[in-house]
Amino acid sequence: REAGSGLLVTRHGPDGAVVWRRWFGPQSAVFSPFLSLGPDDQLLVGGTYKGRMNLGYGPMDSGEKTSPFAVALDLADGASRWQRFSESAEELAFAAVLA
Repeated sequence: REAGSGLLVTRHGPDGAVVWRRWFGPQSAVFSPFLSLGPDDQLLVGGTYKGRMNLGYGPMDSGEKTSPFAVALDLADGASRWQRFSESAEELAFAAVLA
C-alpha cells in the first residue's frame, strides 16, 4: 500500500447493515493488518504502520520506519479501549497481553 492509505474497520449486523466503522489514517500506510476477538467483547486490531496514526488517544508518528501497533475496540460501538505503539513487535506483544 502507498502512504496515506490508512485502515478501515467495520462491523456489520446480522442483516448486513453497518453497525459502526472506524477509520485510522489517512496519514499512514498500514501493512499486514490482523483482527482477533479478545476478552470482554473487544475486537483487537494490529499490524505495522509507517507515518502518522491516531487510534483514538492521540497521534503517534513512526517517521520513516515501520512500527507495530495494536488497538482494542469495543465490539458494541467501535470505541477505542486502549492502544499500543512500539519500536519492536516483541515489546508490543508483551504489552498487549498485559492489557
